[in-house]
Amino acid sequence: MAGEETATGNDRNHLEKGVSRRDPSDIIKVGDLYYVWYSKGPLKTGYEATAWYATSSDGLEWTEKGQAVAKAEAGAWDAASVFTPNILVADGRYWLFYTGTTGPYKKGFKPDSKIGIAVSDSPDGP
Repeated sequence: MAGEETATGNDRNHLEKGVSRRDPSDIIKVGDLYYVWYSKGPLKTGYEATAWYATSSDGLEWTEKGQAVAKAEAGAWDAASVFTPNILVADGRYWLFYTGTTGPYKKGFKPDSKIGIAVSDSPDGP
């Protein structure tokens, strides 16, 4: 896949200058691959991020696969940020829970922060 990046050990946060990968989800194993979801955004304080995912065959070397959940259009409940993803596997489906916000970061969570759920039949998304 074009745009894939691989990281091992402590190199995870240094693949792109000025980019933060944080808030890793639980790790699940599907077939021969491990999966993890995380928040990816600018290296600064705040919520500005989207949910991404990576896979690994050994749990040590990870390949970033792409964005799992993007920010919505202006005015939507998750237009400013989509972050802190976590995965649940139930009933043969993959349930990705995440936090969404409508505005920029301010101290503490805004009262309009909400939890979203993206559901798929595959860990790679729809």
